Amino acid sequence: MTKQRIMKAVLAVAALFLISLCIVVPRTKTYKVELGQPVPEQPQHYLIGWPFMRGFMHIDVDLVDSEHVGHYRGYATYFFYTYKLDIQVTDKTPPAIDLYDSPVYLAKGREYLPEDLAKSITDASGQVRSTLLWEKKEYEQISFDTNGTYTGMLRALDASGNLAKCDVTFIVDDPPMIIGAFDRHIERGTAFDPTDVLACDTNDGLLGDKLRVQTGGFNADKVGDYQVTYAVTDNNGLETTREVTLSVMEPADYRKQKDELRFTSEEMEQLCHWGYFDYEPLTGIDYYKTLALVEPTLIDLKRTFSDGSWTTGSGVIYRVTSDYMYFLSVEHVMEKMTQDCHITFFDGSEIVQDCQAVSSDTTNEAVMFAVPTSEIPADTMLAIKQVHYDPDIYKKLRVDDPVVAYATHWGGFSENKVAPANVRLLTASLPAFGWSNCLLETSRNVISGMSGTAVVDYKGNLVGLVSAVGPSTENELDWSDYHSKVDVVPELWDKMENQLAQTGNAAA
Repeated sequence: MTKQRIMKAVLAVAALFLISLCIVVPRTKTYKVELGQPVPEQPQHYLIGWPFMRGFMHIDVDLVDSEHVGHYRGYATYFFYTYKLDIQVTDKTPPAIDLYDSPVYLAKGREYLPEDLAKSITDASGQVRSTLLWEKKEYEQISFDTNGTYTGMLRALDASGNLAKCDVTFIVDDPPMIIGAFDRHIERGTAFDPTDVLACDTNDGLLGDKLRVQTGGFNADKVGDYQVTYAVTDNNGLETTREVTLSVMEPADYRKQKDELRFTSEEMEQLCHWGYFDYEPLTGIDYYKTLALVEPTLIDLKRTFSDGSWTTGSGVIYRVTSDYMYFLSVEHVMEKMTQDCHITFFDGSEIVQDCQAVSSDTTNEAVMFAVPTSEIPADTMLAIKQVHYDPDIYKKLRVDDPVVAYATHWGGFSENKVAPANVRLLTASLPAFGWSNCLLETSRNVISGMSGTAVVDYKGNLVGLVSAVGPSTENELDWSDYHSKVDVVPELWDKMENQLAQTGNAAA
Protein backbone atom coordinates (compact mmCIF):
# COMPACT_ATOMS: atom_id res chain seq x y z
CA MET A 1 0.00 0.00 0.00
CA THR A 2 2.80 2.35 0.86
CA LYS A 3 4.65 1.62 -2.37
CA GLN A 4 1.56 2.37 -4.36
CA ARG A 5 1.14 5.71 -2.63
CA ILE A 6 4.76 6.59 -3.28
CA MET A 7 4.45 5.64 -6.93
CA LYS A 8 1.30 7.72 -7.31
CA ALA A 9 3.02 10.68 -5.71
CA VAL A 10 6.00 10.37 -8.06
CA LEU A 11 3.73 10.12 -11.06
CA ALA A 12 1.77 13.14 -9.87
CA VAL A 13 4.94 15.22 -9.52
CA ALA A 14 6.16 14.10 -12.93
CA ALA A 15 2.83 14.97 -14.43
CA LEU A 16 2.89 18.39 -12.83
CA PHE A 17 6.44 18.96 -14.12
CA LEU A 18 5.48 17.96 -17.65
CA ILE A 19 2.38 20.11 -17.46
CA SER A 20 4.49 23.10 -16.33
CA LEU A 21 6.87 22.56 -19.24
CA CYS A 22 3.99 22.50 -21.67
CA ILE A 23 2.43 25.59 -20.16
CA VAL A 24 5.56 27.78 -19.82
CA VAL A 25 8.28 26.87 -22.31
CA PRO A 26 6.58 26.13 -25.62
CA ARG A 27 4.74 29.44 -25.53
CA THR A 28 7.17 31.58 -27.51
CA LYS A 29 6.67 34.87 -29.30
CA THR A 30 8.31 36.33 -32.37
CA TYR A 31 10.78 39.00 -31.35
CA LYS A 32 11.52 41.91 -33.67
CA VAL A 33 14.78 43.77 -33.46
CA GLU A 34 15.57 46.92 -35.48
CA LEU A 35 18.39 46.67 -38.00
CA GLY A 36 21.76 47.38 -36.45
CA GLN A 37 20.53 47.10 -32.86
CA PRO A 38 21.86 44.48 -30.40
CA VAL A 39 19.89 41.26 -29.97
CA PRO A 40 18.93 40.73 -26.30
CA GLU A 41 19.65 37.44 -24.54
CA GLN A 42 17.07 37.72 -21.75
CA PRO A 43 14.28 35.05 -21.85
CA GLN A 44 11.46 37.52 -21.16
CA HIS A 45 11.89 38.93 -24.69
CA TYR A 46 11.04 35.59 -26.29
CA LEU A 47 8.96 33.39 -23.88
CA ILE A 48 5.58 33.62 -22.22
CA GLY A 49 5.25 31.71 -18.99
CA TRP A 50 5.94 31.67 -15.31
CA PRO A 51 8.60 34.20 -14.46
CA PHE A 52 10.34 32.01 -11.87
CA MET A 53 11.09 29.36 -14.55
CA ARG A 54 12.88 31.84 -16.86
CA GLY A 55 15.81 31.77 -14.50
CA PHE A 56 16.50 28.20 -15.56
CA MET A 57 16.53 29.02 -19.28
CA HIS A 58 19.51 29.73 -21.55
CA ILE A 59 19.00 31.84 -24.71
CA ASP A 60 21.24 31.34 -27.73
CA VAL A 61 21.07 34.06 -30.43
CA ASP A 62 24.55 33.65 -31.92
CA LEU A 63 23.14 32.87 -35.36
CA VAL A 64 21.20 36.11 -35.57
CA ASP A 65 22.82 38.76 -37.82
CA SER A 66 21.33 42.05 -36.75
CA GLU A 67 23.18 43.86 -39.56
CA HIS A 68 20.96 42.29 -42.20
CA VAL A 69 17.17 42.21 -42.48
CA GLY A 70 15.61 38.74 -42.29
CA HIS A 71 14.16 35.91 -40.18
CA TYR A 72 16.55 34.07 -37.90
CA ARG A 73 16.45 31.14 -35.46
CA GLY A 74 17.41 31.38 -31.86
CA TYR A 75 17.25 28.70 -29.21
CA ALA A 76 15.96 28.48 -25.66
CA THR A 77 17.27 25.62 -23.50
CA TYR A 78 15.33 24.58 -20.40
CA PHE A 79 17.00 21.66 -18.68
CA PHE A 80 16.97 18.90 -21.30
CA TYR A 81 14.52 20.67 -23.64
CA THR A 82 15.53 23.00 -26.50
CA TYR A 83 12.98 25.22 -28.18
CA LYS A 84 13.25 27.22 -31.39
CA LEU A 85 12.81 30.98 -31.25
CA ASP A 86 11.62 33.17 -34.12
CA ILE A 87 13.66 36.39 -34.34
CA GLN A 88 12.97 38.93 -37.04
CA VAL A 89 15.44 41.70 -37.95
CA THR A 90 13.42 44.58 -39.40
CA ASP A 91 14.25 47.96 -40.90
CA LYS A 92 11.72 50.68 -40.21
CA THR A 93 14.15 53.58 -39.77
CA PRO A 94 14.76 55.93 -42.73
CA PRO A 95 18.28 57.08 -43.59
CA ALA A 96 19.71 60.03 -41.67
CA ILE A 97 20.64 63.11 -43.75
CA ASP A 98 23.07 65.53 -42.13
CA LEU A 99 23.24 68.81 -44.07
CA TYR A 100 25.93 71.47 -43.98
CA ASP A 101 25.26 74.67 -42.05
CA SER A 102 25.60 76.77 -45.21
CA PRO A 103 24.94 76.13 -48.91
CA VAL A 104 27.32 73.76 -50.66
CA TYR A 105 29.39 75.06 -53.59
CA LEU A 106 29.56 72.93 -56.73
CA ALA A 107 31.99 73.53 -59.59
CA LYS A 108 30.35 74.48 -62.85
CA GLY A 109 30.50 71.70 -65.43
CA ARG A 110 31.63 68.96 -63.03
CA GLU A 111 29.63 65.85 -62.22
CA TYR A 112 28.55 65.20 -58.65
CA LEU A 113 26.48 62.68 -56.75
CA PRO A 114 23.47 63.92 -54.79
CA GLU A 115 25.10 62.81 -51.52
CA ASP A 116 27.83 65.41 -52.17
CA LEU A 117 25.25 68.00 -51.12
CA ALA A 118 25.26 66.69 -47.53
CA LYS A 119 27.85 66.12 -44.83
CA SER A 120 26.70 62.53 -44.65
CA ILE A 121 23.82 60.21 -45.49
CA THR A 122 23.83 57.16 -43.25
CA ASP A 123 21.64 54.11 -42.82
CA ALA A 124 22.01 50.93 -40.76
CA SER A 125 21.74 48.84 -43.93
CA GLY A 126 24.70 50.58 -45.53
CA GLN A 127 22.70 50.65 -48.76
CA VAL A 128 21.27 54.03 -49.69
CA ARG A 129 20.18 55.35 -53.07
CA SER A 130 20.44 59.12 -53.12
CA THR A 131 18.75 61.34 -55.69
CA LEU A 132 18.10 65.02 -56.21
CA LEU A 133 14.62 66.12 -57.16
CA TRP A 134 14.95 69.33 -59.16
CA GLU A 135 12.39 70.88 -61.47
CA LYS A 136 10.17 67.79 -61.15
CA LYS A 137 12.91 65.43 -62.32
CA GLU A 138 14.91 63.01 -60.24
CA TYR A 139 18.68 62.77 -60.81
CA GLU A 140 21.20 60.20 -59.64
CA GLN A 141 24.05 62.39 -60.97
CA ILE A 142 24.05 66.16 -61.11
CA SER A 143 25.95 68.67 -63.20
CA PHE A 144 25.19 72.33 -63.86
CA ASP A 145 26.64 74.51 -66.60
CA THR A 146 25.24 77.82 -65.36
CA ASN A 147 26.39 79.65 -62.27
CA GLY A 148 23.75 80.50 -59.70
CA THR A 149 21.90 79.44 -56.56
CA TYR A 150 19.71 76.35 -56.81
CA THR A 151 17.21 74.64 -54.48
CA GLY A 152 16.09 71.02 -54.75
CA MET A 153 14.98 68.09 -52.65
CA LEU A 154 17.59 65.61 -51.51
CA ARG A 155 16.09 62.12 -51.23
CA ALA A 156 17.63 59.05 -49.62
CA LEU A 157 16.00 55.60 -50.02
CA ASP A 158 17.32 52.55 -48.18
CA ALA A 159 17.04 48.88 -49.19
CA SER A 160 13.85 48.42 -47.14
CA GLY A 161 12.03 51.25 -48.85
CA ASN A 162 12.40 53.79 -46.04
CA LEU A 163 12.64 57.30 -47.48
CA ALA A 164 14.22 60.42 -46.03
CA LYS A 165 14.01 63.76 -47.78
CA CYS A 166 14.86 67.37 -47.14
CA ASP A 167 15.23 70.63 -49.06
CA VAL A 168 18.79 71.59 -49.94
CA THR A 169 20.27 74.80 -51.35
CA PHE A 170 23.52 74.83 -53.29
CA ILE A 171 25.55 77.30 -55.33
CA VAL A 172 27.17 76.59 -58.70
CA ASP A 173 30.32 78.58 -59.36
CA ASP A 174 33.45 78.53 -61.50
CA PRO A 175 36.18 76.33 -60.00
CA PRO A 176 39.69 77.74 -59.59
CA MET A 177 42.05 77.39 -62.54
CA ILE A 178 45.63 76.19 -62.67
CA ILE A 179 47.45 78.02 -65.44
CA GLY A 180 50.81 77.05 -66.87
CA ALA A 181 50.89 73.40 -65.83
CA PHE A 182 51.65 71.37 -68.96
CA ASP A 183 53.14 68.06 -69.96
CA ARG A 184 56.46 69.20 -71.34
CA HIS A 185 59.96 68.22 -72.42
CA ILE A 186 62.92 69.82 -70.67
CA GLU A 187 66.53 69.80 -71.73
CA ARG A 188 68.75 68.30 -69.04
CA GLY A 189 70.57 70.98 -67.10
CA THR A 190 68.00 73.68 -67.87
CA ALA A 191 67.06 75.93 -64.99
CA PHE A 192 63.38 74.95 -64.79
CA ASP A 193 61.15 75.52 -61.78
CA PRO A 194 58.06 73.26 -61.73
CA THR A 195 56.43 75.50 -59.13
CA ASP A 196 56.37 78.46 -61.52
CA VAL A 197 52.66 78.03 -62.20
CA LEU A 198 49.68 80.31 -61.66
CA ALA A 199 46.32 79.71 -60.01
CA CYS A 200 43.34 82.04 -60.12
CA ASP A 201 39.62 82.14 -59.48
CA THR A 202 36.79 84.20 -60.93
CA ASN A 203 35.87 85.49 -57.46
CA ASP A 204 39.11 85.38 -55.50
CA GLY A 205 41.59 86.54 -58.13
CA LEU A 206 45.14 85.21 -58.21
CA LEU A 207 45.66 82.36 -55.74
CA GLY A 208 49.42 81.92 -55.83
CA ASP A 209 49.65 81.54 -52.06
CA LYS A 210 47.10 78.70 -52.11
CA LEU A 211 48.71 76.61 -54.85
CA ARG A 212 50.07 73.31 -53.55
CA VAL A 213 52.71 71.46 -55.57
CA GLN A 214 54.08 67.94 -55.23
CA THR A 215 57.15 67.96 -57.43
CA GLY A 216 57.60 64.19 -57.49
CA GLY A 217 61.33 64.51 -56.85
CA PHE A 218 61.87 66.59 -59.99
CA ASN A 219 65.53 67.03 -60.88
CA ALA A 220 66.38 69.00 -64.03
CA ASP A 221 69.87 67.47 -64.02
CA LYS A 222 68.64 63.88 -64.13
CA VAL A 223 67.03 62.33 -67.22
CA GLY A 224 63.63 60.78 -66.57
CA ASP A 225 59.88 61.34 -66.35
CA TYR A 226 58.53 63.11 -63.27
CA GLN A 227 54.90 63.25 -62.19
CA VAL A 228 54.09 66.66 -60.74
CA THR A 229 50.74 67.33 -59.09
CA TYR A 230 49.20 70.77 -58.63
CA ALA A 231 46.20 71.51 -56.43
CA VAL A 232 44.43 74.70 -55.41
CA THR A 233 41.34 75.40 -53.32
CA ASP A 234 39.41 78.66 -53.52
CA ASN A 235 37.70 80.46 -50.67
CA ASN A 236 34.44 78.55 -51.30
CA GLY A 237 36.12 75.17 -50.95
CA LEU A 238 36.15 74.31 -54.66
CA GLU A 239 39.30 72.43 -55.56
CA THR A 240 41.10 71.88 -58.84
CA THR A 241 43.93 69.41 -59.33
CA ARG A 242 46.15 68.75 -62.31
CA GLU A 243 48.86 66.18 -62.83
CA VAL A 244 51.51 66.66 -65.50
CA THR A 245 54.54 64.78 -66.73
CA LEU A 246 57.86 66.60 -66.96
CA SER A 247 60.28 64.71 -69.19
CA VAL A 248 63.93 65.63 -68.69
CA MET A 249 65.89 64.67 -71.81
CA GLU A 250 69.43 64.70 -73.11
CA PRO A 251 70.12 67.72 -75.37
CA ALA A 252 70.26 65.58 -78.52
CA ASP A 253 66.86 64.03 -77.77
CA TYR A 254 65.36 67.32 -76.64
CA ARG A 255 66.10 68.99 -79.98
CA LYS A 256 63.86 66.43 -81.66
CA GLN A 257 60.88 67.56 -79.56
CA LYS A 258 58.78 70.65 -80.03
CA ASP A 259 56.29 71.56 -77.35
CA GLU A 260 53.42 73.73 -78.60
CA LEU A 261 52.14 75.05 -75.29
CA ARG A 262 49.33 77.59 -75.51
CA PHE A 263 46.76 78.97 -73.11
CA THR A 264 43.07 78.47 -73.76
CA SER A 265 40.79 81.46 -74.31
CA GLU A 266 39.24 80.81 -70.89
CA GLU A 267 42.64 80.87 -69.21
CA MET A 268 43.53 84.08 -71.00
CA GLU A 269 40.25 85.65 -69.91
CA GLN A 270 41.10 84.94 -66.29
CA LEU A 271 44.62 86.34 -66.56
CA CYS A 272 43.31 89.50 -68.22
CA HIS A 273 40.39 89.89 -65.85
CA TRP A 274 42.62 89.86 -62.78
CA GLY A 275 45.19 92.19 -64.27
CA TYR A 276 48.02 89.69 -64.49
CA PHE A 277 49.64 91.63 -67.35
CA ASP A 278 49.42 95.00 -65.61
CA TYR A 279 51.97 96.68 -63.44
CA GLU A 280 51.51 99.60 -61.11
CA PRO A 281 53.67 102.63 -61.91
CA LEU A 282 56.04 103.73 -59.19
CA THR A 283 54.97 106.42 -56.74
CA GLY A 284 58.44 107.96 -56.77
CA ILE A 285 61.23 108.34 -59.31
CA ASP A 286 63.52 105.31 -59.56
CA TYR A 287 65.60 104.63 -62.66
CA TYR A 288 66.48 100.98 -62.07
CA LYS A 289 63.05 99.95 -60.85
CA THR A 290 61.59 101.63 -63.92
CA LEU A 291 63.78 99.52 -66.22
CA ALA A 292 62.69 96.37 -64.38
CA LEU A 293 59.01 97.34 -64.72
CA VAL A 294 59.19 98.15 -68.41
CA GLU A 295 61.51 95.40 -69.68
CA PRO A 296 58.80 92.66 -69.90
CA THR A 297 56.75 94.94 -72.19
CA LEU A 298 59.42 95.33 -74.88
CA ILE A 299 59.84 93.55 -78.22
CA ASP A 300 62.33 93.56 -81.06
CA LEU A 301 61.14 93.46 -84.68
CA LYS A 302 63.25 92.06 -87.50
CA ARG A 303 62.73 90.94 -91.08
CA THR A 304 65.25 89.26 -93.37
CA PHE A 305 64.73 89.63 -97.12
CA SER A 306 65.42 87.08 -99.85
CA ASP A 307 68.67 88.83 -100.83
CA GLY A 308 70.02 88.41 -97.30
CA SER A 309 69.51 92.03 -96.25
CA TRP A 310 67.49 92.74 -93.14
CA THR A 311 65.74 95.54 -91.30
CA THR A 312 65.04 95.90 -87.63
CA GLY A 313 63.14 98.05 -85.15
CA SER A 314 61.43 97.89 -81.80
CA GLY A 315 58.03 98.04 -80.20
CA VAL A 316 56.15 97.71 -76.94
CA ILE A 317 53.20 95.63 -75.74
CA TYR A 318 50.27 97.97 -75.22
CA ARG A 319 47.48 95.60 -74.20
CA VAL A 320 46.75 91.89 -73.81
CA THR A 321 43.23 90.50 -74.23
CA SER A 322 41.97 86.94 -74.30
CA ASP A 323 42.16 86.92 -78.12
CA TYR A 324 44.89 89.35 -79.15
CA MET A 325 48.10 90.96 -78.02
CA TYR A 326 48.34 94.57 -79.18
CA PHE A 327 51.65 96.30 -79.91
CA LEU A 328 52.75 99.87 -80.49
CA SER A 329 55.58 100.88 -82.80
CA VAL A 330 56.18 103.50 -85.50
CA GLU A 331 55.24 103.58 -89.14
CA HIS A 332 58.70 103.65 -90.71
CA VAL A 333 59.48 100.39 -88.88
CA MET A 334 56.21 98.57 -89.50
CA GLU A 335 55.90 99.40 -93.20
CA LYS A 336 58.73 96.91 -93.76
CA MET A 337 57.30 94.24 -91.43
CA THR A 338 54.15 93.28 -93.32
CA GLN A 339 55.45 89.73 -93.94
CA ASP A 340 57.64 87.32 -92.01
CA CYS A 341 58.17 89.70 -89.13
CA HIS A 342 60.23 88.10 -86.36
CA ILE A 343 58.91 89.33 -83.02
CA THR A 344 61.36 88.67 -80.19
CA PHE A 345 60.08 89.13 -76.65
CA PHE A 346 62.28 90.24 -73.79
CA ASP A 347 62.75 86.65 -72.58
CA GLY A 348 64.22 85.64 -75.96
CA SER A 349 61.20 83.73 -77.24
CA GLU A 350 60.28 84.45 -80.84
CA ILE A 351 57.29 84.18 -83.15
CA VAL A 352 57.00 84.95 -86.87
CA GLN A 353 53.93 86.84 -88.08
CA ASP A 354 52.59 88.88 -90.97
CA CYS A 355 51.73 92.25 -89.46
CA GLN A 356 49.43 94.95 -90.76
CA ALA A 357 49.53 98.06 -88.61
CA VAL A 358 46.92 100.80 -88.35
CA SER A 359 48.06 104.41 -88.20
CA SER A 360 46.65 107.68 -86.95
CA ASP A 361 44.88 110.20 -89.16
CA THR A 362 47.19 112.84 -87.74
CA THR A 363 50.79 113.37 -88.77
CA ASN A 364 51.96 111.28 -85.80
CA GLU A 365 53.68 108.06 -86.98
CA ALA A 366 52.63 105.94 -84.01
CA VAL A 367 51.01 102.69 -85.19
CA MET A 368 49.35 99.66 -83.65
CA PHE A 369 49.27 96.03 -84.74
CA ALA A 370 47.92 92.85 -83.20
CA VAL A 371 48.85 89.17 -82.97
CA PRO A 372 46.45 86.39 -81.89
CA THR A 373 47.28 85.16 -78.40
CA SER A 374 46.97 81.61 -79.75
CA GLU A 375 50.24 82.25 -81.61
CA ILE A 376 52.17 83.16 -78.48
CA PRO A 377 53.78 80.43 -76.30
CA ALA A 378 52.34 80.00 -72.83
CA ASP A 379 55.72 80.50 -71.15
CA THR A 380 56.07 83.83 -72.94
CA MET A 381 52.60 84.84 -71.79
CA LEU A 382 53.59 84.22 -68.20
CA ALA A 383 56.69 86.38 -68.63
CA ILE A 384 55.39 89.49 -70.40
CA LYS A 385 53.57 92.61 -69.14
CA GLN A 386 51.72 95.43 -70.87
CA VAL A 387 53.11 98.96 -70.63
CA HIS A 388 51.29 101.40 -68.38
CA TYR A 389 49.43 104.03 -70.36
CA ASP A 390 48.11 107.15 -68.61
CA PRO A 391 45.89 109.29 -70.89
CA ASP A 392 46.72 112.33 -68.74
CA ILE A 393 50.48 111.84 -68.86
CA TYR A 394 51.15 115.06 -70.79
CA LYS A 395 49.37 117.04 -68.08
CA LYS A 396 51.82 115.64 -65.56
CA LEU A 397 55.05 115.60 -67.56
CA ARG A 398 57.31 118.64 -67.31
CA VAL A 399 60.27 120.04 -69.26
CA ASP A 400 63.56 118.69 -67.87
CA ASP A 401 61.82 115.60 -66.41
CA PRO A 402 64.01 112.50 -66.83
CA VAL A 403 62.80 109.85 -69.28
CA VAL A 404 64.41 106.74 -70.74
CA ALA A 405 64.14 104.84 -74.04
CA TYR A 406 64.69 101.12 -73.56
CA ALA A 407 65.06 98.43 -76.25
CA THR A 408 65.63 94.72 -75.66
CA HIS A 409 67.32 92.33 -78.11
CA TRP A 410 68.42 95.42 -80.03
CA GLY A 411 68.97 94.73 -83.71
CA GLY A 412 67.77 91.15 -83.30
CA PHE A 413 70.62 90.30 -80.96
CA SER A 414 70.65 89.56 -77.24
CA GLU A 415 71.91 93.03 -76.38
CA ASN A 416 69.73 95.59 -74.61
CA LYS A 417 70.03 99.34 -75.21
CA VAL A 418 69.13 102.03 -72.69
CA ALA A 419 69.01 105.73 -73.53
CA PRO A 420 68.24 108.04 -70.60
CA ALA A 421 67.40 111.63 -71.49
CA ASN A 422 65.53 114.73 -70.35
CA VAL A 423 62.42 116.32 -71.79
CA ARG A 424 63.18 119.41 -73.87
CA LEU A 425 59.77 120.16 -75.32
CA LEU A 426 56.37 118.63 -74.60
CA THR A 427 54.95 119.43 -78.04
CA ALA A 428 57.45 119.58 -80.88
CA SER A 429 57.51 119.41 -84.69
CA LEU A 430 59.83 118.10 -87.39
CA PRO A 431 58.89 119.91 -90.62
CA ALA A 432 61.38 117.87 -92.63
CA PHE A 433 59.27 114.78 -91.92
CA GLY A 434 55.93 116.56 -92.13
CA TRP A 435 55.25 116.10 -88.41
CA SER A 436 53.66 119.06 -86.74
CA ASN A 437 53.01 119.52 -83.03
CA CYS A 438 52.79 115.76 -82.39
CA LEU A 439 56.21 114.90 -80.98
CA LEU A 440 57.94 114.79 -77.63
CA GLU A 441 61.45 116.25 -77.85
CA THR A 442 64.21 114.98 -75.56
CA SER A 443 67.96 115.29 -75.31
CA ARG A 444 69.87 113.17 -77.83
CA ASN A 445 70.77 109.61 -76.79
CA VAL A 446 68.98 106.89 -78.82
CA ILE A 447 70.77 104.86 -81.50
CA SER A 448 69.69 103.23 -84.74
CA GLY A 449 67.49 100.17 -84.27
CA MET A 450 65.63 101.61 -81.27
CA SER A 451 62.89 103.15 -83.40
CA GLY A 452 59.44 102.20 -82.16
CA THR A 453 60.51 101.27 -78.65
CA ALA A 454 58.96 102.72 -75.52
CA VAL A 455 60.03 105.96 -73.92
CA VAL A 456 58.89 106.08 -70.28
CA ASP A 457 59.24 108.43 -67.36
CA TYR A 458 61.07 107.29 -64.25
CA LYS A 459 57.83 105.90 -62.79
CA GLY A 460 57.13 103.53 -65.69
CA ASN A 461 54.49 105.57 -67.55
CA LEU A 462 54.62 105.45 -71.35
CA VAL A 463 55.36 108.94 -72.72
CA GLY A 464 56.36 108.26 -76.32
CA LEU A 465 57.70 105.98 -79.07
CA VAL A 466 61.18 106.54 -80.50
CA SER A 467 60.71 108.05 -83.98
CA ALA A 468 63.53 110.21 -85.31
CA VAL A 469 66.59 112.37 -84.73
CA GLY A 470 66.68 116.02 -85.77
CA PRO A 471 67.98 119.46 -84.99
CA SER A 472 67.03 120.85 -81.64
CA THR A 473 64.06 123.20 -81.70
CA GLU A 474 65.91 125.76 -79.60
CA ASN A 475 69.41 125.29 -81.05
CA GLU A 476 69.93 124.09 -84.62
CA LEU A 477 73.55 123.30 -83.82
CA ASP A 478 72.39 120.73 -81.27
CA TRP A 479 70.49 117.52 -81.94
CA SER A 480 67.46 116.05 -80.24
CA ASP A 481 65.54 112.79 -80.19
CA TYR A 482 61.93 113.03 -81.30
CA HIS A 483 59.29 110.60 -80.10
CA SER A 484 55.74 110.07 -81.33
CA LYS A 485 53.37 111.12 -78.59
CA VAL A 486 50.99 108.41 -77.40
CA ASP A 487 47.88 110.54 -76.97
CA VAL A 488 46.78 108.98 -80.29
CA VAL A 489 46.54 105.52 -78.70
CA PRO A 490 42.73 105.60 -78.20
CA GLU A 491 42.33 106.41 -81.89
CA LEU A 492 44.65 103.56 -82.86
CA TRP A 493 42.79 101.19 -80.56
CA ASP A 494 39.44 101.98 -82.17
CA LYS A 495 40.87 101.49 -85.64
CA MET A 496 42.48 98.20 -84.73
CA GLU A 497 39.28 96.90 -83.15
CA ASN A 498 37.29 97.88 -86.24
CA GLN A 499 39.78 96.13 -88.51
CA LEU A 500 39.58 92.94 -86.46
CA ALA A 501 35.79 93.09 -86.32
CA GLN A 502 35.53 93.49 -90.08
CA THR A 503 38.16 91.01 -91.19
CA GLY A 504 38.83 88.79 -88.19
CA ASN A 505 42.46 88.94 -89.21
CA ALA A 506 45.15 91.00 -87.51
CA ALA A 507 47.24 90.88 -90.70
CA ALA A 508 44.48 92.03 -93.05
